[in-house]
Amino acid sequence: MNILPLRLYICSMIMDSQWTGPVPNELWQMIFDHGDQKEFYKISLVCRRLHQLVEPYLYRDFNWIPDPEVPLPPILFAGELETEGKGTKNPPFRLLQTITNRPELAFYFKHARAFWNQREAFRSISAADKFLPWIQNQNPFDGHEKEWMSLFLAGRQDFVAGLLLTRLTNLSSVEIRVPYGSTEDNLVLKALHTGFLEKGIYKWCPIKSITISLDAYAEADWTPKTSTNSFYGMDKQLLKILRFPQLEQLSLSHLHNGILALKLASVGAEHPLMGRNLKKLKLPICRLGESQLRTLLDCTSNLEELDCEMIYDFRDIGDVCLGNELLDALPKVSGTLRKLKLSLQIHAAFHPSDGVHTTMGSMKHFRHLRSLEVPFILITPKTGVITRRTFQEMLPDELESLTIMRYPSIPDFDRNFQARNALFSYVRYSGLREFHWDR
Repeated sequence: MNILPLRLYICSMIMDSQWTGPVPNELWQMIFDHGDQKEFYKISLVCRRLHQLVEPYLYRDFNWIPDPEVPLPPILFAGELETEGKGTKNPPFRLLQTITNRPELAFYFKHARAFWNQREAFRSISAADKFLPWIQNQNPFDGHEKEWMSLFLAGRQDFVAGLLLTRLTNLSSVEIRVPYGSTEDNLVLKALHTGFLEKGIYKWCPIKSITISLDAYAEADWTPKTSTNSFYGMDKQLLKILRFPQLEQLSLSHLHNGILALKLASVGAEHPLMGRNLKKLKLPICRLGESQLRTLLDCTSNLEELDCEMIYDFRDIGDVCLGNELLDALPKVSGTLRKLKLSLQIHAAFHPSDGVHTTMGSMKHFRHLRSLEVPFILITPKTGVITRRTFQEMLPDELESLTIMRYPSIPDFDRNFQARNALFSYVRYSGLREFHWDR
């Protein structure tokens, strides 16, 4: 939609309704709800009144997606954004200047996306030189003068995105992509916690959705599950993020045991409402053990959707999937879950099925579960005859959607064939609305 059809649409509505006088603000708001950032910018240049009307939409989103010279790894759970977008000459410098001069604009921002990489963060020294006089006069560093000023002079741009986050205190959703390395040194994440937790305003923080992903793969850094040292530091980030009182959706990749089991109970005692409003939880590339997963889910007793990708590695002695213990990790949320997705990744094994020792067992106590995605091997008994009744006694009664994953595959061909026939028979007579066989 461009400006000309928009103007014709407005004129036609005015003529049809026989309006006299100025167009009501409500009509403008209805039209602006279907526009994009480029249209908002063009509309704001028409006249002062239109600029005032479109201003809340013009400053609704903060997106910093640098233009990489080389392709980056895929973004985990970051929507449908492309990693190769067009860059800007002075990414967040100009916006920081505007927000500092007009603090009231910060109230309009609802969504923030900061997807940066290490190369981009150090590339724009010329932009730093250009804004140096303004920085020295305004001093927008909020008590981080020495540390952040040195980073600014070094040409880093990620600290500018961090400074913006410390000012955008009315955000409802935040998506952050962290480059290689530990999250403890990430300035954007530091700013997220500084802007709310350290300032003591987290009790009124309106953030409802947080997504943090890493440009790293599961085997980029191998650490035993029993170790309390987490290379990526996601466990420490989780302890802080769960303190946001209105948080409803959370996606966190590369979560490792670390200090999670040691600190979660003590932090939960200090903040009894921690994680109580969380409805949707995604844990891609999760290196938690079943007991640590249960400790985490005990803090999210109102969870409705869980998407967890469990990682098991044979290089860690005893690191195998026990389906019964995995099911036992979900008792706190068995009465609230409506959608459950469990996927497995088995590394360094002769055959992926070697990493699965037991199946899950009955899920009848999941009273409200409507959608289930699970590996076939987790719901297929290892012994005995498999019939339609086997799945009738195992799966929830009110299930509406079932998706079966073939990985890890069942090594016994005859047993796999028998289980598939029994499952298809169950699907025909169970009344499921949707069934998907993931090939």
